[in-house]
Amino acid sequence: MDVDDLFKASGSISKRKLDQPIRDPNEIYKASKLSDSSHPHAQAEDDVDNNNTNNDNPADDDGDFGPELPPDDEEGRFFGGGISKQESEILDFVDKADAGGGDVDKLDSAWLRKTVLNLEKLINKNAELRSRYEDQPNKFIDSEADLDAEIKNLSLLAEASHLYGEFVKLGSAASLVGLLTHENTDIAIDAIEIIGELTDDDVVTETEQWDTLVGALIESDLLSLLVSNLSRFNEDDESDRNGVYHSLSVLENLSSQKAVATRMCEEDDLLKWLLQRIQRTESPILAILTAAAPENREKLLGGPEEEFVENLFEAKFLEAEGTELCLIMIKESKMAKHPSLRLLDHATAGTASVEICQRIVESGGLKTTFTLFNKTKDQRLVGPLLSIFSSMLRFLPADSAERIRLLAKFVEKEYEKTARLAVEEEHRQEAAARAGGAEEEEEDREIQLLSRKMDAGLFNLQLVDVILAWLVAEDGGARQKIQKLLAETDDDLKAIQRTLKEQLAELDTSEEDSKDLGDMLGTLIDFLD
Repeated sequence: MDVDDLFKASGSISKRKLDQPIRDPNEIYKASKLSDSSHPHAQAEDDVDNNNTNNDNPADDDGDFGPELPPDDEEGRFFGGGISKQESEILDFVDKADAGGGDVDKLDSAWLRKTVLNLEKLINKNAELRSRYEDQPNKFIDSEADLDAEIKNLSLLAEASHLYGEFVKLGSAASLVGLLTHENTDIAIDAIEIIGELTDDDVVTETEQWDTLVGALIESDLLSLLVSNLSRFNEDDESDRNGVYHSLSVLENLSSQKAVATRMCEEDDLLKWLLQRIQRTESPILAILTAAAPENREKLLGGPEEEFVENLFEAKFLEAEGTELCLIMIKESKMAKHPSLRLLDHATAGTASVEICQRIVESGGLKTTFTLFNKTKDQRLVGPLLSIFSSMLRFLPADSAERIRLLAKFVEKEYEKTARLAVEEEHRQEAAARAGGAEEEEEDREIQLLSRKMDAGLFNLQLVDVILAWLVAEDGGARQKIQKLLAETDDDLKAIQRTLKEQLAELDTSEEDSKDLGDMLGTLIDFLD
């Protein structure tokens, strides 16, 4: 600019110097360099001379008046616009890309090779400076900033998924995964974020291209490096928390492929980390992994994970008032009655059975369940109801208020509910006898006989006799009533005792729960003598 132009009007006001501009925080990470031909200070133009208003050819009325806004300087600092030079260039790039013209680089093979070459150079340069000046971070921080920026440039590759195959052939997938081992966690997090963008479900790509990229990432040991970084991140730091989030996003993206999901389950450290951290973010990944292949589900069965999930469900069942909700649906919903009873049945037999049984009594569940038991003709509902009553008699503490209230239900109205149990017992005994009489001479006769008895209602018969045995043991009046009811069918307490002995003989007492059940059955059998 001609210096004389700054003073072309004799009456122009003097310009004050611009305040020292604030350094862009994004540029602190880099050391800026001025070219020989550039000037470090912004240049300003003079105001328009007021005498111009008297010219024969005045400026257009639509023109802007007043001093011109100072441009961004060459160090990337910002003034009136509120954005840095780098951010301005990014916005210009996006605008030109949207317009479909300009000097925007075309996302083709040439662009990819150029980008990959720059990335490899910066990786090598940073590694060299780090090893040479290990104890002098100021010597390699500039190269690290350049590397950080170049990694982020790879996000454009997500818009050109047809280049994934060439990206892999150039060895860049392995280089990108290798950055997960970088000493600077910010670099590792950037690499993880880019991997997440490239493998995201929203990326429009052919399955073959996606498989090629993911296969190369997996072969470069991506899974184990992700787990290593999950252990290395300090979640008290916001940046590291973002790293955990991006890592989980990558895992979720990869698990959409069945073969990869199976491979992920072979990473013991990954499964341990997910199970320890099971929350809203991690649980979908576990759900995908277990649904992806039967062998994944089998790995979680029978071990501490299965027990953990059961305990978690029961804890949340109590916390979320699941007992109360089940009782409401049993009482008011016809469609949900049976599923709610089954859920309550399983809950009363679990590790939180004592608390759930107590909650049933406290929530008015005795009236709901006993009324339904006394009136229903739907045999699908009888089984869960009998199982709930049996569990309550087994788990409610002796002499507790809840147990006394339960026993009172069997006694009220002249043992009405006890009489209903005796009727059930009679029907089940007859059905079991018919099933036993139909036996044939076969090698597997005992197995088929047991199967026919189960189909005829042997399980419900066992539940009924366990409940009757508890009543005989707990209440003298109930014992007399039960003996009287059995005598009407030419039976006695020995019939109940035989059923309990058969059940005891079938138990596998090697398991802890079965051993406890066996002890209970043995005690009840003694009371029936």
